[in-house]
Amino acid sequence: LLMMINRELNDSLIGWRTPNVRQATFQVGDAVKLAGTYVCVPCGYKKFFKEGQIFPRCFACMKRSKYRDDDFFHDLELWELIEES
Repeated sequence: LLMMINRELNDSLIGWRTPNVRQATFQVGDAVKLAGTYVCVPCGYKKFFKEGQIFPRCFACMKRSKYRDDDFFHDLELWELIEES
């Protein structure tokens, strides 16, 4: 009985777990949760962000004509943490 209660408690807490920020990707418009260096997923451009800033569109992607006209890359504007400061 104790094992069953423990399993049910663990299952109910799954939604309350804090996501691992270091492994997550963030969309344009999301708030920066950890200060550090982030990489633009489509093009590889690296930029430092402070906690609380908002992830902008990637200027490197906007400058490159191969990304400018490709809707796939516009929808894939994601930032990923690569080095926490």
